[in-house]
Amino acid sequence: MPPAQPEPIERFDPAWKQIASFYKKEILAGRLARGDRLPSIRETAGQFGVSPATAQQAMAHLHLAE
Repeated sequence: MPPAQPEPIERFDPAWKQIASFYKKEILAGRLARGDRLPSIRETAGQFGVSPATAQQAMAHLHLAE
């Protein structure tokens, strides 16, 4: 099942938290399995309309949450 489309980034929470939350929800919903490859930093940045540094921060948070 393909991942859902992300919600637009809101300004009340840091963008990196929203991106990490999106991927966590995808995993919990079964659309992504633990160990699946996530999109690259550049793909994530483009998909969410954020800088690569913000996308990197979200991915680092996900990695630390394992």
